Amino acid sequence: MPLRAFIFLILAACASRAAVLPGIIGTWKFQSRAPLEIQTNRALWDELGLQESEQGVYKKGAAEARVEAWRVADATAAMEAFDFVLPADAKPAPSLSALSPYAALTGGGLLIASGNYLVAIHGFVPEAEEAADMFRRMPRYEGSSLPSLPNYLPDREVPNSERFVGGPEALKLFFPGVEPSQAGFRFGAEASVADYPGGLRLALFSYPLPMIARERAEQFSKIPNAVVKRTGPLVAVVLHPSDTNAAETLLAKVRYQATITTGQPPKSRKDNAANLLLNIFYLIGILIALCLASGLMFGLIRLFVVRSRTTGAEEEILTLHLEGR
Repeated sequence: MPLRAFIFLILAACASRAAVLPGIIGTWKFQSRAPLEIQTNRALWDELGLQESEQGVYKKGAAEARVEAWRVADATAAMEAFDFVLPADAKPAPSLSALSPYAALTGGGLLIASGNYLVAIHGFVPEAEEAADMFRRMPRYEGSSLPSLPNYLPDREVPNSERFVGGPEALKLFFPGVEPSQAGFRFGAEASVADYPGGLRLALFSYPLPMIARERAEQFSKIPNAVVKRTGPLVAVVLHPSDTNAAETLLAKVRYQATITTGQPPKSRKDNAANLLLNIFYLIGILIALCLASGLMFGLIRLFVVRSRTTGAEEEILTLHLEGR
């Protein structure tokens, strides 16, 4: 193997195992790192497209903290991982809401998802700018838009019970009463699951088209003791409710409202036809004024040249002598 190719392979191998955690997080300095092994639910992490995970130790004076990081397929997978790892006693982190809607305080630490990364910090909570700088320093960071499906869940769910379901493995864990074939992940289905008072667990499935949702709703209705509602491309399901009336009341709160987004910028005055004609007349007037001004200037210069000549000197005229041609 040529030396250049060998060096390229070595560099590529090193790059593929590049460090995930940055050298500093605010005033905390990195000390050591180690692989973060996945001990449980490996199939779920594979479904999330786990690419690399790492844990490290940071120090600030005599204080020591531990940081864990997971890089997954995309921002949606990071959101799903956040829901999966989120402790039941976690609290909101309003100071970090501008950076990520998925940030929670975890008893002296922080759990936050941004882009295709999920990070758990044990021992301190960084400021918003420090956390943003941390994500900027992470390799292969990819930001993208998040699904709007969780926004359609009714309010007043049990705190920290929300789970995003992007595939069969997550469905088995968080809503096992529905088979993956019934959910129809092959159609591009996604789901959000949350618990509600009265022992109710609601699963809200989203599909690309209302027609698919209608067909899936028929399949869900075949499940014994299932309460089902379809609204637009969404299908809400509650399984085995102890109180059917409470389940119906909960499903009544699920409403889909279509929104249309276009890539065209807002219209301005230049898009008005009357303004366009008026601007054309303005341009014509400016051109006429320029022509008159340039003609007048040329005439004045000509007059000045003629008067500045010696008395009796005639102006030389060029002739082409075309009479005999």
